[in-house]
Amino acid sequence: MKKLSIFFLIFSLTYCSSDKPISSSDNETSNQKILLNTCKDVQDALNQVYLSYSEVEAGSLPSPATLDSFLDWPLLFNENLKNNPAYNDIISSVLNFDELITNNPECSSELE
Repeated sequence: MKKLSIFFLIFSLTYCSSDKPISSSDNETSNQKILLNTCKDVQDALNQVYLSYSEVEAGSLPSPATLDSFLDWPLLFNENLKNNPAYNDIISSVLNFDELITNNPECSSELE
């Protein structure tokens, strides 16, 4: 019985010592990879906003130079934009970017 208990003691010590503990540096590296992927997603979403706006046809939005009052321009711009075929893509890309940057504010300093 004594030999059996010694065997179990040695076996349990060997088994427990073979488990690799998670070090804080491993955990930090994993968190940095997640953050980099997340920030890449935020950057991709911002790029999609730019692409969506670029789909708006040149000349389809009012120019401030053609208006009697510069104060009328934002209203006319928004009205014309709503009638543009690219409007739905713009709204969805802006909402996607807004959600990602709200959930990952630490990425805002890395945006290009």
